[in-house]
Amino acid sequence: MRERTIEELADIYPFVGLFSKYGLAVARNDNGWLHIRRDGTPLYPERYDYARLHIGGIATVYKGEEKISLNLRGKRVDTLMAKLLARLLCWWPWF
Repeated sequence: MRERTIEELADIYPFVGLFSKYGLAVARNDNGWLHIRRDGTPLYPERYDYARLHIGGIATVYKGEEKISLNLRGKRVDTLMAKLLARLLCWWPWF
């Protein structure tokens, strides 16, 4: 699909964050938070209570009390490095 403008994305998602160097952005719709590609398609079917942007190829999403690390394909990663990165990102107030 073609890349959409921010105006086109705003018609689909009430909130769209900045796109990362990976071509992904955090977005929110009525069903929750997710990551989208530049063409507006979701990276994965799930929706979360909150989502953070990808840093170092890992994004943190929240579902209830659970903190989940996702890779650039939207798949869950449970490596020590992903857990450390998620913990570090939650500590920084500007994220």
